[in-house]
Amino acid sequence: MNHGDMPTNSRPDAIGQSPLNISASGSLYWGGMSGQINITNTSSENLEGWQITFDTPHAGFQSWAGESNIEQLENGSYRVTLTPATWNQTIEAGSTITIAFNAESRGLPNSGLLTDELFFSSRPESSEIVTPNPKPSSDTGEPGPIKGLS
Repeated sequence: MNHGDMPTNSRPDAIGQSPLNISASGSLYWGGMSGQINITNTSSENLEGWQITFDTPHAGFQSWAGESNIEQLENGSYRVTLTPATWNQTIEAGSTITIAFNAESRGLPNSGLLTDELFFSSRPESSEIVTPNPKPSSDTGEPGPIKGLS
């Protein structure tokens, strides 16, 4: 499922189309959840310096696989922006990386499976995936990431 259409820091021909798809899975427990966000690079190029942004109704989002910036929205939900750690900066072409997280659960059962529908505030297609920077192949001569876009 595609989670966005607002890339920045990407090559000009990629603007408007994100090569990243995200999904959520995991387990629910009393008052919380342990989950994974799977980030898939659907392009034919390695992507370096990715960033994803999504909205969730669940507070207390924590991940150890990069930086999390959390903003509480006027409607009571939370906008989470994830950027990579040094060890997961690159998502290879056609590959998926998994980001583990914990969060509080609001209005969910005390046990069961976590799904996209339970985790994201709205249809995942409306979540924003921002920014893959294509890592140019040294033999292609393509330019690197565009600086100044964010």
